[in-house]
Amino acid sequence: MIKKQVDPLFNLCRKHDESLRDYIKRIKVEKANIVGCDDQIISSAFKKGLMAEHDLYCELTIAPSQTMAEVFATVECYVLYRNYGGIHKAPSQSGVPADEGHTKFTIPIYQILAQVKDKLWLRRPPSLKGDPDKRSTNKYCAFHRTHGLDTANC
Repeated sequence: MIKKQVDPLFNLCRKHDESLRDYIKRIKVEKANIVGCDDQIISSAFKKGLMAEHDLYCELTIAPSQTMAEVFATVECYVLYRNYGGIHKAPSQSGVPADEGHTKFTIPIYQILAQVKDKLWLRRPPSLKGDPDKRSTNKYCAFHRTHGLDTANC
């Protein structure tokens, strides 16, 4: 195998229709072929290859230099949030409940929210409808930041 220099790594970009998982795989394959590719180099190349308008790009670039383990942890939280709590699918046309298309996680949503609550890419939902004074004060939703429902049932 011919070992490459680090420069080609900075030419890698995440493709428009490419999943983060596939982009990470491509980065790792390229890294394995590069002489002297340390954690800071791979971390910088990974961030550079994201689209600037991507929420994750903003999150990763405002942080100080990160190891790849820290970058991957941030990516994992981002993906978990987007799949589990951040994107809601409309009911499908096929009659199959929309929830069946979601990935099932063993981590409760309140734990995910605790990890991502201060992230720039976190978009809070609109305020709950109805009179706030008529909502149950026994229930609190950390995502909506209001009483009336439990975070776990949000």
